[in-house]
Amino acid sequence: MGLIGLQENVLRTNTPYSCSGAYHARGLSVGCRHHRSPVDLIPSLAVSCNTYYCIVFRNVLDNPAHGSPKAGIEKWREYLNNFGFGKRLGSDFFNESRGFVPGSGYYDRIYDGRWSSLT
Repeated sequence: MGLIGLQENVLRTNTPYSCSGAYHARGLSVGCRHHRSPVDLIPSLAVSCNTYYCIVFRNVLDNPAHGSPKAGIEKWREYLNNFGFGKRLGSDFFNESRGFVPGSGYYDRIYDGRWSSLT
């Protein structure tokens, strides 16, 4: 997410975000380990701050350059596919399957086309 945020110009290495121990949205929480707050990119990597990367993810989806979260998630998905996510590794495990990187169509089916970056 850090690399994508930097590439999409929604993040700089010195961009700080506060973390209260979890990222909260729509009644759900993504927990985080205790660390100092706020953190910018380099310390967020060291402490693996989930809040930081949830915020960056939302900023990528809501990037005005894409026009909509639907276009934003397709751009995010393109980056992940280029990183090799969603593909088989070619290992010798007989039951290896490819990963799943959801796109806008996936969320359109689940939420009847009405979703946002908070979903």
